[in-house]
Amino acid sequence: MLLTAAMPGSIRVKADGFEANEEDIAAVCLSAIRELQRHCPALPTEDVVIEHGGGEGHAIVLHERNNHGEVVIRLDTCKTFWSQYAYQAAHEMCHVHCSFRCGPMQNQWFEETVCETASLFCLRAMAHTWKTEPPYRHWADYATSLLEYTEDVISKRIYRTELISKGLPQFYRDHETELRANACGRELNGAIALALLPYLEEMPKHWAAFHWLNATERPESEPFVDYLTRWEQNTPAEYKATVQGVQALFGVVPAMALSESIRIEAVGFEAVQEDIAAVCLSAIGELQRHCPELPAERVVIKHGTEVVTLYERNNDGEVVIQLATRNTFWCQYAYQVIQQYATVHCGLRCGPMQNQWFEQAVCETASLFCLRGMARSWKTEAPYSHWRSYASAFAEYADDMTTKCTYKVELMSKGLVHFYRDHEAELRAANADRRDLTAAIALALLPFLEEAPCRWAALRWLNATACPENEPFADYLTRWRNNTPEKHQDAVHDVRQLFGLCINNSPCPSGVSPECVSTRQQQAGIERQE
Repeated sequence: MLLTAAMPGSIRVKADGFEANEEDIAAVCLSAIRELQRHCPALPTEDVVIEHGGGEGHAIVLHERNNHGEVVIRLDTCKTFWSQYAYQAAHEMCHVHCSFRCGPMQNQWFEETVCETASLFCLRAMAHTWKTEPPYRHWADYATSLLEYTEDVISKRIYRTELISKGLPQFYRDHETELRANACGRELNGAIALALLPYLEEMPKHWAAFHWLNATERPESEPFVDYLTRWEQNTPAEYKATVQGVQALFGVVPAMALSESIRIEAVGFEAVQEDIAAVCLSAIGELQRHCPELPAERVVIKHGTEVVTLYERNNDGEVVIQLATRNTFWCQYAYQVIQQYATVHCGLRCGPMQNQWFEQAVCETASLFCLRGMARSWKTEAPYSHWRSYASAFAEYADDMTTKCTYKVELMSKGLVHFYRDHEAELRAANADRRDLTAAIALALLPFLEEAPCRWAALRWLNATACPENEPFADYLTRWRNNTPEKHQDAVHDVRQLFGLCINNSPCPSGVSPECVSTRQQQAGIERQE
């Protein structure tokens, strides 16, 4: 059966082996493909034949065309399992939309993930469409089955909990080696598809950009960030924002994008400007990968007598960060720059100092977090290959800062809730030197943020509104939560728990009470010990 459906190419269905009516198979497959086509004017640009896979055990699109010059899609289903037909047809047709081609496989997992996302996207869309516009009127009730099939697939993804807990950037980094080694790892690809799905459902026109995913050949062993950059370069200007959005989702925004917002003044550092920039950008990149909105400011990094971020911008409108280090003490550069850059991420603002200790603790945590991240990254992705051996120095520096923490023993003995209460007056004192106390609190925040790095994104709204004079810390956290987009509010709720400040600002006498566990934590199965 030949289907043109006002498309540039044609789709033909061969019913042999499916044990189902050809017209019905065609109706289901075309319905699934249309849900993608409505957002991709160029789909399909090929003549396609859909046929039975002959028991091969998986659906596939063949790279070699048949004798009619058609792209061959084979489905691994039969009879009237319409949800399977739709799921597989959408996946394989997405390969066609991505201009599939042979080549090195290191980044093929991404295309497989995109196609997995297409299956979920099309089935959910069909479930909505079929309520009023099914292929046949008596199929309207099947809309519910399409949705149930999709939700069943989603709920059974074994990495779903880990993805929710870590966020996509950290999940990708933790599984990068596996992904690059096995393009068809269904469970890993399927989990990442759950992160891409809301991005594409929120703005379905994003689908059009994937037509240029394989516009040029893939180089051997191409880094994923370069793969995305090449895709962006090949994509027409009207669709580039989609690729940039994907880069942000994975936290692998090209270094050039970051360097365009950050300028280095090397005077006084007694080091090469390019090397200073490499270290500072690497440190900031460890935070940026979990915060798609970062950076939102133009920043200049310069030498000074103290480590500080100035509240007043310079004549060029840049935020000024001063570092008090020099020569090639790269650990100090990284530690100081991220500590100050975190204040920029937190929404730099003057105001009453009673709760400023919390931001200081967060920035101290950022330093430790990014140093430990660099210790992992530089083993394989150092700015220069001869710097890879320096990776261990970052870990040692972070460990040394942790070991020297004056209040570490007391914090471990009491736990954060009681440590905070015992030192609350000192922390809120206007002119007190709180560095030792905030360094200790950072040790409690560090595992909290390493466990789920996606929580960093919520800090963007920490200073979204002015802080009232003498505001209680519980109210400070409530105001932060109210200013934060809903998708990040669970992170703020979780911070409240850490400090024993639960729902309705009432303290939890013995730390974190079970009823205060957030919905997202329940879904993720996260458990914490005080």
